[in-house]
Amino acid sequence: MRAAKTARVVPTTIARNVAEVYLAAGRLPVTLASRIARQQTNDKWPPALTYEQLHAGVETLLGKALRDEVLATRGRLRNEKVIQLSRAARLERLADEQREVADETLDRRREMAGQKRVEAEQKAAERERALEQKADEREAKAEQKAAKKANRVQATKAQQEKAIDRRERVAKSGALAKESEALAAAQQALDAERTVDVIEDTIEGEKAARKTG
Repeated sequence: MRAAKTARVVPTTIARNVAEVYLAAGRLPVTLASRIARQQTNDKWPPALTYEQLHAGVETLLGKALRDEVLATRGRLRNEKVIQLSRAARLERLADEQREVADETLDRRREMAGQKRVEAEQKAAERERALEQKADEREAKAEQKAAKKANRVQATKAQQEKAIDRRERVAKSGALAKESEALAAAQQALDAERTVDVIEDTIEGEKAARKTG
């Protein structure tokens, strides 16, 4: 019995070793490709996972065929490892996709925020220009109003000066007229006095003539 059991174990062990040699040899191209792609430390690299799944399937089938529980267990464990690695890779891809979406959303939000900021700055600049323009217009209107007021004041002053000059001329004219009247009256008085003197001289002359005659 013991000899028969030992006889069964030896072929099984040999088959297991042969399978491992062939599987290791089959892995060499994948290993070389992973080095070229710089993925030798990435257990979730798709070609590596594919080969690991093939490796697990071979081990499981040989284990069942040879009734080698060790080889079959290795196959099941390797297959579970492949499943977990595939699931992890899928979750990482999903996380990367979600991260990309989040980054794109964040970029769009930043872009929109930047556009809104630029629009707000433009509107603020436009409001400032409008306020400056209104201030300039108010200042121009105030200057025009002040200029008009100054012109009116100057015109009023000129009219007042003209009125004063006119009154002064009228006053001077009146004074000259009165002075002329006074001179005329004085001349008339002088003429009257001269007339009286002539008359008196005439009277005295007649008196003298009478006395002589």
